[in-house]
Amino acid sequence: MKLSIIILCWNDLKVISNCLASIYSNTHSTEFEVIVSDNGSIDGSIESIRKHFPRVRVIENGRNLRFAKGNNVAIAESRGEYVLILNPDTLIGEGALDTLTV
Repeated sequence: MKLSIIILCWNDLKVISNCLASIYSNTHSTEFEVIVSDNGSIDGSIESIRKHFPRVRVIENGRNLRFAKGNNVAIAESRGEYVLILNPDTLIGEGALDTLTV
């Protein structure tokens, strides 16, 4: 596994689907995993991710662990040679992650 993409989620239903779609549609030659570390969302974020992006590994923290600890939980579970911490409102451009990991 080349790249682990860590996304910290806390009630990000409005933006995280676009983020995930941009990762999967614009990354072609890099072997990657996506891990969403959820800090206790109650807006349906996790249900939506599981329904529309079944390849995403979801870690449910059950409460708001805040930024550093929430990311560290997912990093500890990651398998990639490289780790990218990505905000849930980020959009990945065509080939950006492929270029990043060359």
